[in-house]
Amino acid sequence: MNFWGTTLYFCRFRWESKEQAFEIFNSDITKACDDHTCEWVVKQNEISLTSLETSIDIKHYW
Repeated sequence: MNFWGTTLYFCRFRWESKEQAFEIFNSDITKACDDHTCEWVVKQNEISLTSLETSIDIKHYW
């Protein structure tokens, strides 16, 4: 994260005929994950950000 807290990464995912684009890293995600490991998981019906160490559970449905 840069000094101003404006670092941003986005990604576009494709699964057969489905497509989804969204931010995968920003200041809100950084705060939610804190110093814990969070990971994006891509499934047939959703893309989700999860962590075993926190209660974060962000889902994007196809």
